[in-house]
Amino acid sequence: MSFASSSARTIRARTIPVATATALSVSIYAVYTTWQNPLLAEDLTQETVASISKSKSKFALPSTVSPYTPLGWGNNRNLTLSADPNGIVKKPAPLTFIGATPLRDLVVAERYGACIDARGDCWMWGTGYDPSGQLGRSLKGKVSS
Repeated sequence: MSFASSSARTIRARTIPVATATALSVSIYAVYTTWQNPLLAEDLTQETVASISKSKSKFALPSTVSPYTPLGWGNNRNLTLSADPNGIVKKPAPLTFIGATPLRDLVVAERYGACIDARGDCWMWGTGYDPSGQLGRSLKGKVSS
C-alpha cells in the first residue's frame, strides 16, 4: 500500500463529514434568518410584485392578485374555496378572501379551511368552523422581535 493511495482515502473520508456539516449549517442559518424576519405583504414594493408577477408560470393570475395569494379548485359545497356556494370550482382560482400575506401553512379539508399567516395567527373558514362559512381568526400568534 503506497502513501499516495492511503492519503487519498483519508482526504475523501474527511471530505464527506465536512461537506455534510457545511450543508447543515447553511440550512440552519437560512431557516433561522427566515424565521426571524417573516415576509409580509405590506413590506412588498411595487417593483418586487411586478418582477414576481412577470416570472414564467403555467397559470396567469390577474394583475390585481398578489403572487402570494394561494390558488384552489374543487368542491365548494362547504364554502371552503369562496363565499359563493356555486358548487364546483373547475379551474385554479385565487383564494382572495384569505389575503395577500405569505402563509406558513395552509389546509383545506372537506368542511373547513385553516391557515397560519406570517405573524403566526391561525385563520379558519368554512361551514365546519362557522355555519356561515366566514373567515375568522381563531388563534392569535406571537411575533418575536
